[in-house]
Amino acid sequence: MNSLRSWAQQIQHVCNESGKHLKQSASMRSLQRVSALQKQLGKQPKVPKPVTIVLTSLVLSAALGQRFYDQPRLSIGKIAPETITAPRDAQVENKQSDRRETQSARSISTPVWS
Repeated sequence: MNSLRSWAQQIQHVCNESGKHLKQSASMRSLQRVSALQKQLGKQPKVPKPVTIVLTSLVLSAALGQRFYDQPRLSIGKIAPETITAPRDAQVENKQSDRRETQSARSISTPVWS
């Protein structure tokens, strides 16, 4: 019986040692996989900073400057390069000019009493 007990203890000891060995080898393999993945990620080509800055500025200027590209090239006193016609007539009231003309007409006229 003693020999059977010692034999069982030896088997249990061997199983415990092999379990520790398996856990350790599994963790070593996972560490090796992680380090291999890190090496692969580190080897990817990186875009240099000046290229990134130039590309970013080009994209932003194209996106934000689009509304300024179609602006008419006219200024005060410049003749239009083509004939521009309005789709319909419009009546526009100039309040400042009307006020000035009204005041000048009042100052010119003489008051008449009846």
